[in-house]
Parts: sequence; C-alpha cells; structure tokens
Amino acid sequence: MAHNKNKGFSLIELIVTIAILAIVTGSAVGIFGMLKKGYFNEAYKGTTAFLSDLRSDTMSKSNEIYGDIYKDSSGYHAEVVKVTTTPSPTGGVSYSYKVLSTTSLGKKAKIYSVDKASGNKTEITASSGHIMIKYNRSNGTFSSKMLGTINPHTNAIIGNEISAIHVEYSTLSKTIKLIETGKYKADK
Repeated sequence: MAHNKNKGFSLIELIVTIAILAIVTGSAVGIFGMLKKGYFNEAYKGTTAFLSDLRSDTMSKSNEIYGDIYKDSSGYHAEVVKVTTTPSPTGGVSYSYKVLSTTSLGKKAKIYSVDKASGNKTEITASSGHIMIKYNRSNGTFSSKMLGTINPHTNAIIGNEISAIHVEYSTLSKTIKLIETGKYKADK
C-alpha cells in the first residue's frame, strides 16, 4: 500500500510565513513614517532656524542683509544675502549682492507663502517668486516680508506682503506666523 504524501503547507509553516510578512510590513510602514516626518522637519525646522538666524545676523552685522527663500530644480533653499551700497560717479547709488550663506530646506515638502490681505497660500516655485524678508537693524522688527523680488536699482523688495509661511508634506502641515515685532509663532 502506497502512502500519499501531502505536498502542501503545514499550518505551522503558514503561521510562520504570515508572522514574517507582518513584521516586514510593520517595519516598512514605520520606516516610511520616519522618512515622511524627516522630509517635513527638514523644511519646517530649517525655515524656523533660518528666520531666527537671519534676525540675529541682521542685528549684529554692520551691513544690510536680507533673507531669500526660493525653489529651484534641486529643491527649496534659504539664503542670507549681503547688500553693498556704492555711490555712483553720476550722483546715484548702485547696489551689489553677495550670498553669505545658503541652507537647503529639502526637496520633498512644499513651502507656501500666506498673503496678508487675502490669506491665500501660494506655493513657492521657480516662477512664483521668492519669500523675501528684511529685518530692521535697530529693533529687529520686520521691515519687509514679501512674496516677490528685489529691485536691484532701488534695493526695494517688491511684491505682495505675507503674514505667514506654511510648510506641508503628506498629512503633516504647520504654519509659521510672522509677527510684526520681528518674531514668529510656529504651530506646535
């Protein structure tokens, strides 16, 4: 009499396989969550640190400086720019600009300006303009916070005034409110 050997999975083998799949899936979900939070924090914490550093730099340096948050093909960046004023022989003044530092704010999260008048958010893209911020050297208040550009002939920031900077990635989002005193209030 020949015995028929079953070639299927035993119950134990099936349980072990399902347990291994559950562990691998759980690890993948956890890693994705950490990556998501990391991408968000790179933009959010980088922006708040940039604002603090820019204000301190403005009040401690003898030169005029401003901050510039923009996006290009490699992601979002925040720059501290030094402005040099040179008298012109014809009686006018010319301005030159030198980047003092550049900080990467990442590529994955999105950064928006929040218009002061309308409250509308505008994503910072290569074509939408830059977030331009200047602080008053004497008291640290905002002298300018705009979504726009700088006019190199007058050294004036032109554009729409903003009230906040908004950062989001996937389900994470926070708004950094720019208070007129030159400080900011970040969501917790």
